[in-house]
Amino acid sequence: MSNKTATIFEIQLVGLVFGSCCLFWDFKSEYKEIYLLDEKKEL
Repeated sequence: MSNKTATIFEIQLVGLVFGSCCLFWDFKSEYKEIYLLDEKKEL
């Protein structure tokens, strides 16, 4: 029982970390695109 709970907790933890990384990368790429667009406008 305790082993099963630990596994579920680990899966949730990994999912949370993975989701945070995905969100971070999405935000970074979006920010980069906006930044490049702004630079092109100024040029």
